[in-house]
Amino acid sequence: MTRKPKLLDGRARGVTLIELIVVIALIGVMAAIGGPAVFRAVDRSNAKATAREIANAFRYARAQATTRGEPLWVSIDTGTGPNDRGTIRVARMWNAANPAPRSCREFNAADINFNNTCGEVANRSCVYELDINTLSGQQYLRVRDPGAGVFCFSPDGRVLTESGRPLPQGDLCAGESFAVYTSDFDTSLPGAATECITADVDERLNQRIDRQTVKMYKITVPFNGATKVEQ
Repeated sequence: MTRKPKLLDGRARGVTLIELIVVIALIGVMAAIGGPAVFRAVDRSNAKATAREIANAFRYARAQATTRGEPLWVSIDTGTGPNDRGTIRVARMWNAANPAPRSCREFNAADINFNNTCGEVANRSCVYELDINTLSGQQYLRVRDPGAGVFCFSPDGRVLTESGRPLPQGDLCAGESFAVYTSDFDTSLPGAATECITADVDERLNQRIDRQTVKMYKITVPFNGATKVEQ
C-alpha cells in the first residue's frame, strides 16, 4: 500500500531573506574576529617548523660525520632579504687524489666547494643543503657573530674549528659552541631576546615574550654537538 506524503501544516515555512542576511553577517563577524588569530597561529607554527628543520640539518651533519668516520663542514649563509632567507650547506673534503681526512685538522679549503649548490654534478663535496626559501613562512637565518659562519663536525661528533680546536666562546652563552637565530626578516630583535637565558623567573618570562613577539627561535650547538632549539 502506497503511503501518501504528509502535507505541510501552516506552521512550516522556509528561511526569510532577513534571517539569511543576519546569519551571513554573523559568519562575517566571526571570521573577522577569528581570522587574524588563525593567521598568527599559522605563522608561529611555520616559525617553529623552520627552527626545527635547521636543527635537524645540524643533527644530520653530525650523524653523517660519525657514520662516515670523516669530518663534515657546515657553512651558514645568512639571509639578506625576503627572497634570500639563508642556506645551510654540509660538505665533505673531497679530493680524487687523496683519501678522506679523519679529523678536522686535515683541512684544505680548496677541497671544499660551498658556493655551488648540491644540485650541480661537479660539486662532489656536497652532502646536504637546506635552502630556507623552500620552507613555509618568512623566517630567515641570523648569526650572532657574522664571522662565525663555518664549523666542523668531527668523526666523534664534536664541534671544532679547522685546526681541530673548540670554537671560540666569544659572546655566546655558557655551554654553546655555535648558535643561529631565526626570525621574520622585517623585524628587529629586542636586546633581551638575544641574551642568554636568565635564571630569574620574571626576566625569563619577559625574554620569552620578546622572542614570541618577533617569532624568534635560537638553535644552539654545544661542544658535544647535541643540537637543541629554544625560545
